[in-house]
Amino acid sequence: MNEEAQRKMKAGFLRWASEVLHTSSRTITSLGIVVAFLFMAMSWMWDTIMLPAVRDSGAEILGIPDIVHSVQDVGDMVAAQSVQIERIDRRIDRLEPEPRVAEYDELRSQALAPCRRGETCQITIRSRRTDFGETCDAPTVTKRIFVDAKGGRFHPQRQVVTVPPKQDDEWSTPTVDFIVPFGAALGVGEYFIELEYTGCNAVNVDGVTVNFPPLTQKTLSVLVEVVE
Repeated sequence: MNEEAQRKMKAGFLRWASEVLHTSSRTITSLGIVVAFLFMAMSWMWDTIMLPAVRDSGAEILGIPDIVHSVQDVGDMVAAQSVQIERIDRRIDRLEPEPRVAEYDELRSQALAPCRRGETCQITIRSRRTDFGETCDAPTVTKRIFVDAKGGRFHPQRQVVTVPPKQDDEWSTPTVDFIVPFGAALGVGEYFIELEYTGCNAVNVDGVTVNFPPLTQKTLSVLVEVVE
């Protein structure tokens, strides 16, 4: 074979190899695109369809949905029972309230005059012992409370502290006093006393004497006007 023939053969081979590579590169690129598309599609199917199904199947095998629903049902039952118990307690309180030691005359309990901040204010609280209250000892003052016109709450002092006597079943109208706090707002507020009673008892339907623990009760709230 002469040189001219060899040169033509070599040129033809190079041309054929170039065409093969060009065609192969296009094929490889297409395959890559297809593979990438298939990978993305499979990933979407796994995340969206297959994985939740696997989770649900596993949960059903373990009984997790039933357990969750059972726990939720128990929680709902407990909440409903708590509401029922609270309603029953309120009904019992209305039917059998805590026995009152004293009763008060709202009409004749009042401040003797408008009061000024930093000065002694005098009020009357007309009251008497109930039948139950007659068994109780003399009370002990636990708190003196003044709520001003803006809702401010104070524990005022007295000029002279006295011990409240034991009342009987007759109406009495003692005068009590307190020092109006300097920080009290002007306007109409209210004053009341919190008392603790010991020694209270009652006879039940079987004729047995029942001793009560110490009872804490409030007096009537008396309106007090604070002025300049």
